[in-house]
Amino acid sequence: VVYDGVKYSVQLHYVNNFFKKDHMSALPSPITMLTSMCEAYIRAGFALVPITEGKGPKTAGWNKRENCITSVEKLNPNVGYGLAHSYSGTMALDIDDWTAATQLLSESGIDLKLLTQASDAVMIDSGNPGHAKVIYKLPFGLTLPSKKINYTASDGSKKVAFELRCAATNGLTVQDLLPSAINHPVTGRPYRWAGNGHFSKLPILPVELLTLWQNLTQQDQVRNINT
Repeated sequence: VVYDGVKYSVQLHYVNNFFKKDHMSALPSPITMLTSMCEAYIRAGFALVPITEGKGPKTAGWNKRENCITSVEKLNPNVGYGLAHSYSGTMALDIDDWTAATQLLSESGIDLKLLTQASDAVMIDSGNPGHAKVIYKLPFGLTLPSKKINYTASDGSKKVAFELRCAATNGLTVQDLLPSAINHPVTGRPYRWAGNGHFSKLPILPVELLTLWQNLTQQDQVRNINT
């Protein structure tokens, strides 16, 4: 959508979530729609990281709590927003290779397909094949260092199967881009919400995933994510 000379990534999927279909004849401007969506993030308790381009923030100190957006007065519809997990009580199960992640998670008794098809599953879809991202609420007060789980590909190289994303090793936060004003840099598509649930009612991280994460943290078998 182009509004006032500026291109915005607004999909009907977003509009249906925030505006009644019977009012579509009086559809608000793209700026209003993006603002309403970001305001909903604030109401959901999300701490937001402003992102102007790409998948990550460029501003120094972006991962400090005091630099995150937590009030609607500070929202800017012209930028994208990432979810600051450590300050939002959230985490992301970030799938980089569906086949490898499915196999590795199954070794811990976790069925990835069932997780993504759960009745309350909340996902972010970038349109990138073989990738997926599931968002969960963490038990109150809990933060865990982010972990990358690697596997050895057929050519002998090390590749990432999946990540468990929340905190950085320095005690600050990592972030994941939310559906807003930024497109995915590879697919060129807007990020969109997917799954059967809604971001305002995130499911609690399943016990099996929490146990796996805590075991990995204790064993320190994979490297931490630094920011």
